[in-house]
Amino acid sequence: MIAPQPEQVSSEVEEAIQWRAEVSEFVELRAANPVKRQSFNAEATYYDTDGGFGACGTQLQNSDFAVALSEDTWDGGAHCGESITVDYNGASVIVTVEDLCPGCSGDNIDLVEAAMAALDSNYVNDGIIPVTWFFD
Repeated sequence: MIAPQPEQVSSEVEEAIQWRAEVSEFVELRAANPVKRQSFNAEATYYDTDGGFGACGTQLQNSDFAVALSEDTWDGGAHCGESITVDYNGASVIVTVEDLCPGCSGDNIDLVEAAMAALDSNYVNDGIIPVTWFFD
């Protein structure tokens, strides 16, 4: 095994130090200027999955924390498997995109029953609730 030459080691060390300084500067800038998530003010409904398959190909149960997106947000299924956070009246749930909601418009979403129940204990009577949600 041939040992590296001192000037080669020195150059590699200098490059590593420079790289670390650039990364540190980037991290400091990101901390000072956090990325703001786009949030959506929408209505949430809920549905009974009855063990059926969602548009993402996953079998769904009413106990799942899953969500169906509107056709406007669906984007050909590009969000399948992604998590979103849904906020309502001080409560939050994290749900996984597993389905398409053909009856939803705009940014409205359709939650599987368990997720809706976690947000609103009176969900059966309320039916539709105003929420804010964002992709995680």
